[in-house]
Amino acid sequence: MPKYDIHYESRELARELGDPLLGTVEADSPAEAVRKAERDPQIGRRAMPCAALWAVRARQRGSHDRGR
Repeated sequence: MPKYDIHYESRELARELGDPLLGTVEADSPAEAVRKAERDPQIGRRAMPCAALWAVRARQRGSHDRGR
């Protein structure tokens, strides 16, 4: 099952907050990933209330990514 990184949907909000990675979920589609993220308590604690989420297919992370 593919993994998806969860970010804020609003680019402006994300940019103001330093484009944080809110979490990663496994799902069959981006829409399913967003639904799972909305129910995940850890992602919920990191995300601002009333902010829409966005799922993007996760890529392999290496040492050059600095933990992102």
